[in-house]
Amino acid sequence: MIFAKKLSEARKAKSMTRKELADKVMRSQSAIKSWELGRHVPPENIQRKIEQILELPFGALSTNYDQGASDIMLRLNQAVNTLEGMEKKRCLSCLSP
Repeated sequence: MIFAKKLSEARKAKSMTRKELADKVMRSQSAIKSWELGRHVPPENIQRKIEQILELPFGALSTNYDQGASDIMLRLNQAVNTLEGMEKKRCLSCLSP
């Protein structure tokens, strides 16, 4: 799926207007419309910001996005966070009398 369609569908799925998204990314409503119509594509940093606003996985708006790879990265990040939490608890228990 191309960027324009992904952006439009993701925005609508969040029940967000073009104006609301434009305000959040500090761009004009016409810029959002241009991106959704496939006339232009925003820079990578704006794409990442849009993904954060629309609560999409990193790279989800990219044309070569692979959902399977994203799922793997998400699970890996969750595992790392769990391990870090366990390590913190273990260190804290060592410090307590």
